[in-house]
Amino acid sequence: MPAIAVCGPFGAVKEQAALWLPMPEDAPWYFKDYHAYYKTERGYHHRSLNSNSGWNVIGCQSFMNMPILQYSNEIRSAVMVLHGNKAHSCYFGKDAYAAMMNGNKYQDNKKLLLVLGANHTDLYAQTDIIPFDKWLIFFEEYEITEISGSKEGFDMVKQTAGRDALDDSAPKFAQLNDDVLFGEVCQGRIISA
Repeated sequence: MPAIAVCGPFGAVKEQAALWLPMPEDAPWYFKDYHAYYKTERGYHHRSLNSNSGWNVIGCQSFMNMPILQYSNEIRSAVMVLHGNKAHSCYFGKDAYAAMMNGNKYQDNKKLLLVLGANHTDLYAQTDIIPFDKWLIFFEEYEITEISGSKEGFDMVKQTAGRDALDDSAPKFAQLNDDVLFGEVCQGRIISA
C-alpha cells in the first residue's frame, strides 16, 4: 500500500496509506472490512479521509502529553461503550471500559455492549443490527433526555439527520439523536442526569 505525501503551507505532510483498489485477496481481514465500507457506495465520500488518502501519520501526537484513558475512572455520568465483537478495534473498547471501571466509585451507570458478529463499520448504518432497543433502555434508565441550561442569544439549529435515516426503524432513538445529542448537547446546552 503506497504512502501519500501532500505539500501544505508548513511543508510536506506524510499521510498514512489509503486503502487499496482493488483489495488484494491476501489483505488483512480488517482492511477488507474498511474497504467494504469506505470504498463502496455504502460509505464512500469524496471528502472522507478514510475513503481517500488516509489520516496524517502524526495526527495523534497530542495524546502523548495526555494519556487518553488516564482519568476515565473519574467519570460520574452514564456511559455506554458500544462495539462490534468482530471489530478490529474491539480490544480498545474493552480496554477503555475496563480502565473506566477500575476504581470508579460510579460503576452502576456504566455498560459495555458488544454486538455479536458486527465489525467496526457495521455499526455506522446497518440499522438491522444496531441495538436501538438497548440504547433506548439505557437512555431512559439514566434519564438522559432531561435538559437544562442554555446560552443566551444562541439560536438552536433543528437537527433532522437521525429522523431522516432512522424514523421508521427507531423513532425514539432518532428523536434523542437529533434533539438531545446533536441538538442540545452539541449546541451548548447541558445534560443533567
